[in-house]
Amino acid sequence: MATDPRATSTITYETHQRRAIEPDGTVHAAKYAGDQQHFTLACAVYPMPTIERLVHDGNVWTVTCDGCRTALAVVITCPLCKTPGAEEFGLPIPNTDDSADCARCTKCGHTWGLDPGANGACTECGGSGHTGRGTLRDPLCACTEEANEAEEAAK
Repeated sequence: MATDPRATSTITYETHQRRAIEPDGTVHAAKYAGDQQHFTLACAVYPMPTIERLVHDGNVWTVTCDGCRTALAVVITCPLCKTPGAEEFGLPIPNTDDSADCARCTKCGHTWGLDPGANGACTECGGSGHTGRGTLRDPLCACTEEANEAEEAAK
């Protein structure tokens, strides 16, 4: 798994799908800190602003706080040279009006496709779902296997 603290925050806050809304309408990513009376914000702003309400549906409430958005940003690591901070771009798919999500390393120039099922912050696959070493017997990245095991354990 990734050791980048921002990657850990991304997984934790997105998994909880909580949104804290200020009276002015600013929406923060939030998670409970032990019980339902105490919660933290992804931006870790201090002192905590006045929160009007806490909602659970992260699909409806888009995070508008710049600090939370920065904290939730996925840092993509190149699977070849292990440099964090690869940039995302879209590559047109021939004979369609769609594009594939891809990443490009800013250091070595390596490009690869991003797999929607893989963890973009994984330092082994860089979000491709395949390790840089990629073998025929074990082509999937460990991050995908860990995610599947976690889902099975939760059931």
